[in-house]
Amino acid sequence: MGGLFNAPGCPPPLSGRRFATIVLLGPFVGGIVYALVALSLAPELLGVADTVGLGLLIVIFGYALGFVPVLLAAIVWRFIPRPSRLLPRAALAALIGALAGIGGISLLITVSDLRWPDPGLFGLIGVCGAVALVVTAIPRSGGGQD
Repeated sequence: MGGLFNAPGCPPPLSGRRFATIVLLGPFVGGIVYALVALSLAPELLGVADTVGLGLLIVIFGYALGFVPVLLAAIVWRFIPRPSRLLPRAALAALIGALAGIGGISLLITVSDLRWPDPGLFGLIGVCGAVALVVTAIPRSGGGQD
């Protein structure tokens, strides 16, 4: 009897190992993306040592702040049918990652009563979420297994 997740053309259900990879490495990937973008906007303002130190600080805070959005993305990614072809699957991962990033950060801001950031920052957060889910959710092996 075929179910939603083992229908023809859909990859098998997400493994626990892949889910853990998304949750544990996703915030790190998103933090690196945020640090690279933030530090590339004004590289002349900092020396090399200051840039490395600030980059590490951004990645650490990015990991902490990115945990809730990545958890949301991983849960959605686990329970939706995913296309079997690589490009549509990567596009879907990017969309889910971006929406989970923006939604997760919005949830954190609301719950912790923080001040809302500049709206442009949400675009960067969406990019971080998109890259994080694509990098962690799409298998690198030729098998295509999740």
